Amino acid sequence: MSQSPLENLRPQYARLLASIAEHRQLQTAAMVCGLTQPAASRLLADLERKLDTRLFMRTPKGMDPTPE
Repeated sequence: MSQSPLENLRPQYARLLASIAEHRQLQTAAMVCGLTQPAASRLLADLERKLDTRLFMRTPKGMDPTPE
């Protein structure tokens, strides 16, 4: 049985994803997680690269989770 890529998700990634989903703004999510916006952006990009999928759609009004 293959292992889900999310099974070994680092806590920092999980906190950031939950915070983005809740606040819909990367800047706010970063602040809640104790990160700078550039650091949060890099973490999100790194996770999306590892999973080979976009997790949030960036819109002028914020970030919306994708079905993935």
